[in-house]
Amino acid sequence: MASKFEQFDRTKLDIRPLSERANLVDLDFVLNVGEVAIPFEDPSLVGVADAMVEGIRSGSSVVLMMGAHVIKQGLSR
Repeated sequence: MASKFEQFDRTKLDIRPLSERANLVDLDFVLNVGEVAIPFEDPSLVGVADAMVEGIRSGSSVVLMMGAHVIKQGLSR
């Protein structure tokens, strides 16, 4: 079955090394280099962890997704 969308042409991409890209956040800010990581403690995480364990034990697939904004703010250590 033919797709109704045109094939994406990757040859038109201008791929540059990370060192040449402009970023809004400095890596030191994200990683808090030199600081002790404080765990992100949210009571709802216990329920998430319990549901994941239950799913694994019952043979289900478990998928956990997290947006980049969480990582950017240093909440996913």
